[in-house]
Amino acid sequence: MKFGVVPIQEALGAILAHTRKLGAVSLKKGRTLSAEDLQSLAAAGIREIMVARLEAGDVDEDTAANRVAAACLGSGLSRSAAFTGRSNLIAEGAGVLVVDRARLDRLNAIDETLTVATLAPYDAVEARQMVATIKVIPFAVAESAVAAAEAVARSGDGAIGRVAPKRRRMTALNLTRIEGMIE
Repeated sequence: MKFGVVPIQEALGAILAHTRKLGAVSLKKGRTLSAEDLQSLAAAGIREIMVARLEAGDVDEDTAANRVAAACLGSGLSRSAAFTGRSNLIAEGAGVLVVDRARLDRLNAIDETLTVATLAPYDAVEARQMVATIKVIPFAVAESAVAAAEAVARSGDGAIGRVAPKRRRMTALNLTRIEGMIE
């Protein structure tokens, strides 16, 4: 990915690096600039703009977050569609969050552009509670980093995290009195 300041007439299709307020209109960072956006910028007197351009081998932030979230998804979890480079893992029901901490640490060491954060292993969770988030920090990440993260997430016995459902168990306590026992 390349960042740089370019004349607005060269920014078509580039990713806006910083939010720009144009009166009542706001162009949010991460937006792919359209011809209409460039006209609005020109009308506001802006001649140059900071943008990012993806290069060959880059995966956009939402695609990367979706792919890594899908690889991390274990039983009892669902995921949100990525937005601004973030996808969340959500508990489908009440239970205990089980996390393979060693694999999570290996995944997080792959590349500084990609991170996975979870609740603490063995935390009790409720239905519809967010238990993890996958975040791509810049606007894109290298395909090699995404593929490596997917491989680590899927290695071993499968997904990095899952929710072990709560189960009712029958228990019993037998009390016995022996003559002469102190109560």
